[in-house]
Amino acid sequence: MVTFHSRVGDKEQDSKMYWMVNCITGDMRWFESKPEEASTTNVTIDGDTMTVLYSKSYDPATGQTVEGEFKDVLTLEK
Repeated sequence: MVTFHSRVGDKEQDSKMYWMVNCITGDMRWFESKPEEASTTNVTIDGDTMTVLYSKSYDPATGQTVEGEFKDVLTLEK
């Protein structure tokens, strides 16, 4: 189980979800209780950089899920 945490201004929200990763494809799925309703991301790692691609994102300001093309790049600082 993982806890997603978001904060916009003074508004904070936590969501607890289950998750799984397919180590062959790099797909990560997370869901509250029904795996068939899972959101999916694709994760790749290259050295100290992890790239996450996904098509749905939660907008804490509106409380809605937004569809589009999203990309997060995380770099490990040593």
